[in-house]
Amino acid sequence: MHGTFGTMVCVQTVMHVATSMRNRDWAPQSPVQFYGLLALSAFAFSMALLVIRRCLYEVFIKLHYMLALVALIAIWRHIRIQRIFAQIYVLIASGIFVGTTILHWVLLVVRNITRERFGSRAQIIRSDDSVQLIIPVNRPFTVYAGMWVYIWMPGVSPFSMFSSHPFMVTWWEDNSQGKATSISLLVQKKHGFTQKLVDHRADELLTWIDGPYGEPIDLSSYKNVLLVASVIGIASQISYIRELLKSHPKHIFVAWELDDNSNLDWVYQWMDRLLLQDQKSYV
Repeated sequence: MHGTFGTMVCVQTVMHVATSMRNRDWAPQSPVQFYGLLALSAFAFSMALLVIRRCLYEVFIKLHYMLALVALIAIWRHIRIQRIFAQIYVLIASGIFVGTTILHWVLLVVRNITRERFGSRAQIIRSDDSVQLIIPVNRPFTVYAGMWVYIWMPGVSPFSMFSSHPFMVTWWEDNSQGKATSISLLVQKKHGFTQKLVDHRADELLTWIDGPYGEPIDLSSYKNVLLVASVIGIASQISYIRELLKSHPKHIFVAWELDDNSNLDWVYQWMDRLLLQDQKSYV
């Protein structure tokens, strides 16, 4: 939805600028035209930054926020003369953004802060090129297969306090009400944050959880299920196997492509528990 609105705004902005320049003389010294062109430049640069989104996400997202703020200020200055309705639109959109941002932060604080705890102390279990994070949940919540969380771990590096990172929930421990009291995440060493996390010497780190995100998918009606994963992709499939075993399908077939046999160490403790659960039905 965000991408669709962004693309629509860019297309409409180009059409508006082209029409305005056709009907009026080119006068960049005019405040109205100057701020209009500044807003257009912010939109264009924001779209151009998409090329670095995958490889430099943290740089991309910070620049994206800055450009959005520049565009908002430029648009407000562009329309502030004799354009009452346009001002109302900008104020409503800004109000929605501020409101949802405040709500997000309130939910984040409620999720992570209690009278006894300020965030969680994530336990770090290392292997050669990965870590398993076991994060206690201060306020238990219901977890379904396929859900993910963003984690904020300021102690990993000097810059990690300015960013959060998404990971699939691979395993969780439930209480008597069926809500997760702890979640486990599987993190493979890549670059940036994950590299610093795997190489870090601490066994525990302060962690905040943002989420969980994702909607449950009902797989109980399926009798034969094929799950396919490569390397770290098994982290998301483990949770589906766990839920499928509750519905007793006829067969579950898992195809997992490994880079190395050491990858098996990532999931053996969870797979052993699933196999014990499967002893009577052998699906």
